[in-house]
Amino acid sequence: MRIWLRGLRLACLSRGLRIETSAQVKAIAKGDNGLVVKYLKKEAEQAVEADLVLMAVGRRPNTAGLGVDALGLEMNRAAIKVDGNMQTSVPDVYAVGDVTGGIMLAHYASAQGKRALNHICGESDKIRFDICPAVVFTTPEVATVGLTEEDCKAAGIAFTSHKSFYRANGKAVSMGETDGYCKVLAEDGSGKILGAHILGTHAADLIAEVAALMNFNATLADAADIIHAHPTLSEIVQSAVNQ
Repeated sequence: MRIWLRGLRLACLSRGLRIETSAQVKAIAKGDNGLVVKYLKKEAEQAVEADLVLMAVGRRPNTAGLGVDALGLEMNRAAIKVDGNMQTSVPDVYAVGDVTGGIMLAHYASAQGKRALNHICGESDKIRFDICPAVVFTTPEVATVGLTEEDCKAAGIAFTSHKSFYRANGKAVSMGETDGYCKVLAEDGSGKILGAHILGTHAADLIAEVAALMNFNATLADAADIIHAHPTLSEIVQSAVNQ
C-alpha cells in the first residue's frame, strides 16, 4: 500500500491534487460553500472544504440471510471459515467470495468458485491463491501482485529491486502517457520474481504478465528472454526485468 500511495501522490500532485495519509477524519459538517471535513494529522486538527465527500472506509463479509447459524458453519470472526478447497466445516457446504474474508476481489472469488467446483467433481487444478493481482482504477492506474518491499523485509527475504519508467517507453511517449513506472522485486541470488508494482496507464493489463510469470516460478533471466512486440507498453515490464 505504501508503494501505491507514494506513486499515486506524485501523480496527483502534478494534476493539482493532494493526498493526505495517516489522517483521521473527526467530523463532516455543512459549511458556507459546501461541506467541511475536519481531520486529525500529527495530533493537529485540520480542515478542508469540499463540494462532495465520498465515504469509502472498507468492506466486511455480509453473511446476513445465508443461514450460517442454522447450518452450524464455523466462523472466522465475521467470515465463513473455509479450507483450501473452499469447503466449510459442514462437508457438503462450500463458500466462496467476500463471505470468506481475505481478498475481496471479483477475480479472486471466481478462482475460489473454480477450486470449489473442481473439488466437488474430484478434479485438481494449479490455482495459486497467493498470487492474485490487485488494481486501483485511478488515473493513472495502480496495479500490484505478490510481495512488497515491506513484506520482504518483514519476512527476512533478501531481495533486489528492478525499475523501469514509462517515460523511457516509445509507446507511452507516443500516447502522451509518460507518468509512471514498473518495479519488479526478485529474490536475491536465485532471481525468482517475488512481486511487481506498476503505476501508469494500462497498469491493470501489464500486471497480468508478471502474475503469469510468478505462477511458473519464473526468474528475471526467464522473463528477460521473452520477446515482446515493439513498440508496446509491455516492454516496460521487459525493461524492468533487464535492469
